[in-house]
Amino acid sequence: MRGFGWLNTLYDLAFDGVFTRNNQSAIDSVQSTNMYEVFTFLSWKSAKNEYENEVRSSMEKEAEHRQRSKK
Repeated sequence: MRGFGWLNTLYDLAFDGVFTRNNQSAIDSVQSTNMYEVFTFLSWKSAKNEYENEVRSSMEKEAEHRQRSKK
């Protein structure tokens, strides 16, 4: 989400439906949510994505290493 601006982040949160309330649209729900809750969620989501990317990268490197050692 870094570098894509606050509006794209709000739309992403609305799409996820994390803060959607019954009496509001998805985007209105995000806009009226406590910012601490929004930033906490964004922090978690960012850390989760970075962790998954690191795990994927590590697994790819390990697979490449195994492939080379078979030759």
